[in-house]
Parts: sequence; C-alpha cells; structure tokens
Amino acid sequence: MYWLAIIFLSMVVIIILNACRIGKLDPLALPVIFALMFSFFYLWLPLSALNQGGLFDYITAKQIAWGILFPALTLIAFVFGWFANDRSFKLEINVSGIHKVKLTDAAVVNRIFNVGCALCVLSLSLWLYFLISNGGVTSFYQQAHGRAGNWESFTAYIYLSPNIAFPGLSFMLIAICKDTRRTRKYRFFFLCFALLLLFHSLLFSSRGLLFQFFVTIAGTVFLVKHYRPKLKVFLLGSFFIGIALLLVVNYRNALHIGTGIDDFKRIKIDGIGGIVTSLDNNNLDGVGNEFIYHAGLLATIDKLSRFGWGERYVHFIFIHPIPRVLWKSKPLRSYSLLETKNEIAGVLGWLPANGAAPTLVADMYAEWSFLSIIAWFSIGFLFNKSYRMATKIDATSMEIVFYVIILCRSIFLISQGLIPFLEVFPLMFVPSYVSWKLLVNMQSKY
Repeated sequence: MYWLAIIFLSMVVIIILNACRIGKLDPLALPVIFALMFSFFYLWLPLSALNQGGLFDYITAKQIAWGILFPALTLIAFVFGWFANDRSFKLEINVSGIHKVKLTDAAVVNRIFNVGCALCVLSLSLWLYFLISNGGVTSFYQQAHGRAGNWESFTAYIYLSPNIAFPGLSFMLIAICKDTRRTRKYRFFFLCFALLLLFHSLLFSSRGLLFQFFVTIAGTVFLVKHYRPKLKVFLLGSFFIGIALLLVVNYRNALHIGTGIDDFKRIKIDGIGGIVTSLDNNNLDGVGNEFIYHAGLLATIDKLSRFGWGERYVHFIFIHPIPRVLWKSKPLRSYSLLETKNEIAGVLGWLPANGAAPTLVADMYAEWSFLSIIAWFSIGFLFNKSYRMATKIDATSMEIVFYVIILCRSIFLISQGLIPFLEVFPLMFVPSYVSWKLLVNMQSKY
C-alpha cells in the first residue's frame, strides 16, 4: 500500500518539475522548491529507511502510506493555490540568457546599497554584543553549534540577529546589479559582509543559515537580472546545495575553532545523507529521523483526536513577539504539537529525539486535521502574490527582498513548521522595510 503512495507523490513531483521544464513554472517559484524538499522528506528518507530495513521497527506500513500520501495532497493544494490568481500573469524572464537589467541612477543605487549596509551593520553589532557577553569570538565558536552560548539570558531578537544580514546582502546585490559605474566599493563591502556571514554559518554548523546564504545570493541575482537557469542546471545546483547542507550536519561536531584534519577524518559518513538518513542514530528513546517523526505524529494525532484549531499560531503571533523585558509576567507557552513527549510513546512506543522537527505537514495537521489542506491552498495563494510582485520588470528593491526572505525561510517552513518560519520572518522583514522606506522609497519609486 505504501508503494502506491510513493508512486503517487513521485508523479506529483515529476509533474511539477516538468511544468518548470516547459516554462509553466519558474525555477524560483515555491511549488518547484517545495517539490524538491518534499522529495527529500517524504521520498528519500522513507526509501532510505526501507532500504536499511529498520523502518517497521517504528511505524507500520499503513502509517508509512499515510505519511507519504497526505503530504502529496498538501503539495497539490499548495500548487492549486499558487495558480488560483495566476491566470493572467505573464512571466517576464529569460531562460537562455541574461535580460537587460533596468538600470537606475547612481543616487538611487547608492541609497539601496546603504540600506543593505545599515542592515548588515545592525546584524553585526547585535551579534558582537552577544559574543562579547559570552566571552568573545574564540570562546563562543570553540564548541560545535555555539554550545558555549548563554542563550537563556538574552532576548531572541539578539541571538537571532545574524538573520538580519541576509536581506542586507540582498539589497547590496541589487545595488551591484543595477550599478552603471561598476563601483568597486560596493563589491568590497558586500564581500566583507558575505564572508563574515558564511564564516558564522559554517562555524555555527547551521544548515538553515547556509541554505539562506546560498538562496540570498542566487535568488537576488536571478530576480534582478530576470534570468533563470534551465531545469537541469537548477536541479544540479540544488543537488550540490543539498549535499553541502548534509555535510554540515554530518561534520557539525568538528566545525568549530580548534579542530584539525584528523577530527574530520574520524567522522564517518553514512551514505549521501550522513547522520540525517542513517537509522543507526535512532533508538526508541530518541528518534530523530524526520519522516518517522512526521508519520508517527500523524498517527498519534489521529489516535488522540485532539487538535489545536490555530491556538498555537494565534498565541505566537500576538503574544510571543512582546519582549519579556517589557512584559515580565508574560505567560510561558510551549509550542510543541503534543502536551508531552510521552503521548507519542503511549501510541507508538518510542520518543522523538530532542530537537527533532515534525515538518510543516504534521505541524498543520495537528492544528486543523484534514482542513489543513485549505491552509496549504491559502499559503500558495498568498505566496504567489509576493512572487508576482518580485518578478515584475519594474519591481522595487523591497518587493525583490521580500520574496528573497520567503525563499530563505522556506527550508524552516517545510522542515520545522509555521512557528519557526514566523519566529524570524518579522526580524528580517521589519528592519528591511523600515530602512528601505526611510532611505529609498521616500525619495524614489525603487
């Protein structure tokens, strides 16, 4: 039965990629990017686990089938939502070459670049404050994944501040692409900030930050130049980015200051996916495989028949953003899908690993059950509006950056759920919009 679900999802993914190949979908359109992510979480992971022979130790064949079939239905709903208001939209891109960029005058380009610099400086200042409070750069980065950090004593707006630099880099790239004078200082400052962010992403051992780094650069350049790679080039680039992300996960215990070549050699790679796909790293007291956790959550939620109906999201959107410095008595709220981890153990006999992510499909299913398909349709509809604004010939720099932010956060949206997406999205968007409004939009239309 689960093989039929695998075939069905595979067909959905192939149809989406073929639509991209024939020009009906842009490679930067979220249905294409989501299709690739779904291929990993709901095709590669279960097939890899089935090949290893240990998947049935955690979930049944019926649960495997539902864990693949329901994501296929949500992806279809998302695509229908994407095309719901897209009938009269004409994609203005050039697949075979670079479109002539609509250049702007030097004063406007300089203001756009200044917005990017301001955001990067803000991000760097907040992060340096955090590092100094934690003993300095060497002290913080000498342990894998920033484990030396004293996270609890800081507001989230401080230790998530590196994310502000991504829209900053995007604004700087827009200025570089639109610059008729080929100003060297633009490239110099961009390179400095980009290398600092890459340094942090690698030493922080974060596949999410590294993904955002690649997407910010590629997405901004493609959107500004109205250029798209052919499908095979896009898939090849996506494959190498995926490999880079998996290698970061595999070697995260060695990616810190003070390690040597021997530390990397001692780490074993379990196939392409490394520790992400190997079931040897899972046990009944800590299951970290995303597909097993996802399918197990669907089964547990169905068994308990208890849904949130959006209460978690409402609390997170309206209560969570208020800093505890301003509201010291702010009520604590857990945003986990289940009240306790023991609930999934009571149904399936195993516990999810600490930090395991449920994926967006399970996250929304826990709130609205089958009605979450409507939510997927709505998300597709809303994201398409942002995409259409960013791909216009006369798109403003803010419209481009806004969609780049969505692209950046897409990996967190699909792999972890709506709340991790919403947690950082305002932190990236609000400073960007305010800076752009003050420095650019009040004086020009760009």
